[in-house]
Amino acid sequence: MPLSLYRSVFFFACQLQNEYISLSGWFELSYICSGVSFKDVHSFFRGKMNTIAITVLVIGVIITIVGGASFVIVAFEESAWWGLGVLFFPIVSPIFLILHFGDAWRPALKFVIGFVLVLLGTLLRFAAQP
Repeated sequence: MPLSLYRSVFFFACQLQNEYISLSGWFELSYICSGVSFKDVHSFFRGKMNTIAITVLVIGVIITIVGGASFVIVAFEESAWWGLGVLFFPIVSPIFLILHFGDAWRPALKFVIGFVLVLLGTLLRFAAQP
């Protein structure tokens, strides 16, 4: 029986039962049907996943640093006191963001996006571990 027919039958059966298919389950069925073991596929993707995870992590760190530095620059452009407060007292940063949202939202968004990428890269790195 061809591989595409196995996939079609499996997908149709799962739709009838209203069950959700995980991506790993789909790959497992596909490769069992084609004669390739799932362990071979998993070990292939694990090496790629490490590279992807580290790349996402490094990009996230760079974006976080740029966003944080931009936020401090915006605070110093407002006044030296705001800049020093944002630089040395963490509680001042959200206050500055609320009071000067029009100027500070872009650097804060860069920081948050970078932080999310750092978390994603970390999770991907741990997911790639055996």
